Amino acid sequence: MMEKLAQRLIHQAAKRPPDFVVKSQSGDYLRRWWLLPRNRLFNVYLHQIVGDDDDRALHDHPWLNISLILSGGYTEVLPTRQSQPPRADFEPGGTCRVSRKPGDLVFRLGRTRHRLEIDRGEAWTLFITGFNYRRWGFWCAKGWVFWQDFVDPTDPGRQGKGCA
Repeated sequence: MMEKLAQRLIHQAAKRPPDFVVKSQSGDYLRRWWLLPRNRLFNVYLHQIVGDDDDRALHDHPWLNISLILSGGYTEVLPTRQSQPPRADFEPGGTCRVSRKPGDLVFRLGRTRHRLEIDRGEAWTLFITGFNYRRWGFWCAKGWVFWQDFVDPTDPGRQGKGCA
């Protein structure tokens, strides 16, 4: 059943360009299709993840979110404990790695810090968000940094000052 859902969603997405693309230093990182008209209460996206998250720091999100892994997979890097101070994320043993594979359902609070590393090639996910209830950013050793202060302000797809 999961395989059929994945094939159907990916086939539908291939009929049109993505609605939104996140870039990295090496090109596209994430391609997003809106499966419902965007709204303030909740959103449903199809994600094609083709690159790893920025490895300079873990990040969080502005909403509660759910990921259903449709195909491919990734490793999710998380703090050993979400309650630990962010500087601990940079120390040996400060993070753990969780393998996410097709069929996995992952629930996250907006403040859950993490990073994704693609296992092979790409991963397709159904990504559902709640309403936007907070600002989001990156967790540097010295604390939280608003995303617009982390990336290049002239081009969010380029590396900015990061944790500096």
